[in-house]
Amino acid sequence: MERLYNEYITNIVNAMVYSGEGVHGVYEGERNAAGQMEGRGTYRYANGNVYEGEYKADQKEGRGTFRFASGNVYEGEWKAGQKEGRGTYWYADGRMEVGFYAADKDVGEGVRWSADGQQAWRLRDGEAVEAIPLGEAQQVCERLALPIPRR
Repeated sequence: MERLYNEYITNIVNAMVYSGEGVHGVYEGERNAAGQMEGRGTYRYANGNVYEGEYKADQKEGRGTFRFASGNVYEGEWKAGQKEGRGTYWYADGRMEVGFYAADKDVGEGVRWSADGQQAWRLRDGEAVEAIPLGEAQQVCERLALPIPRR
């Protein structure tokens, strides 16, 4: 049922954008006294992307989940509308990675797993630098206090 609702909202927003009305998306959630998105809410973008999480002064801020229309998903921390802090990224093809972000960019050490979960790589600034055993991947996550993704 939720999928049908999301498709319905996306279709309406897309129709409005294509008609020239210029709507970028639809927000449902809490607002502050100035009418800005603040607190918890969901923003459905015209292109099919959906963000659900915390806001502050019209910006993604705190924890939230961004679901891309492509099927990719980022779950983690945000600041001033950008990925900032710890996060987990699932690719539509099943690969997943955990790491740190600053100003929307991968920074520092992280771990990537293959789609079947049988291979792992150490990441440095978002780039795979070496294959590592699965046990070591878990140890890296524990050492860096990164979440170990659920399958």
